[in-house]
Amino acid sequence: MEGEKATAAALPTDETLHCSFLDFAGRWVVVTGASSGIGRAIAIELARHRANVVLVGRDVDRLAETASQLPRCEHRTLILDLASHDELAAAIQELRRDTGPLYGLCHAAGVVDTKPGFNNEWYTGLDSGRYATWLTAGWGPVFLTSFAKTSAGQWRAADLPQWDASKFATGNWGGSTLAVMKATQHLPEAAELAVWLTTNPEATKLYTTKQFLFPCTTALLTSAEFAGQKMDFYGGQEVNKVFAKSAAAVSNFEWSPFQDFLFQSMEDEFGASLSGNGTLSDAFDRIQAAVVTYAKEQGFTVV
Repeated sequence: MEGEKATAAALPTDETLHCSFLDFAGRWVVVTGASSGIGRAIAIELARHRANVVLVGRDVDRLAETASQLPRCEHRTLILDLASHDELAAAIQELRRDTGPLYGLCHAAGVVDTKPGFNNEWYTGLDSGRYATWLTAGWGPVFLTSFAKTSAGQWRAADLPQWDASKFATGNWGGSTLAVMKATQHLPEAAELAVWLTTNPEATKLYTTKQFLFPCTTALLTSAEFAGQKMDFYGGQEVNKVFAKSAAAVSNFEWSPFQDFLFQSMEDEFGASLSGNGTLSDAFDRIQAAVVTYAKEQGFTVV
């Protein structure tokens, strides 16, 4: 129409993409997490743009598979656990002596700290910003506020990632109970106190405000007051809504007849995975195989 001006967006072509900033030809680029997924895809794409790539990961075989898919280019493979901070600096220095200057870094690896939790170093790490994410349970919100003072206001709560987005599911971590021993001298009184502590509205509310326990009554868990509580520590987020949603989606489970064996197998195989013996998926496969074999040896029918 008269008086109007047509506008259009200029899209880059293959030729325009080869500007000096994106000219990777002959330059070394480090790609972490190159053994699979996004890291592998980026390494292949960088090589397609004539970059020399350094493939960083923990799994030798998978890194070799990535290397086999690279277009013809110069590359290095660096077997390294990024959580091992002491080894990281030395490895980078050695790499630079071999390749010369490094042009860029693509950090596509997920980093999980394997150090023990719930000690002074761990508490300090949560407070100082060492950890970007903490996988926690319903008692986490108040618990975290008790020691992470420096990072107050920076935390948020979010749903767990789901294998199937159409079937939201979660699980329990921990649990508490009040029990009365049969040998007590005041059995009726002790039982009455235990019932009061776990059912009285005022008492159960204090567990969630003065302590870091999750609501032990459905009435409190589903109350608007609990769900709508805004915490300054979490930037005003109503974090209880996140955990109440999770509580409603806890899947039923049963203890196995040999739970001690299962726990030991998990500890052994997860530890092996963290030490570089395969991926987490491989660890689950080994646990499954060990438990099935043990069950059959104990005379159980496995279906």
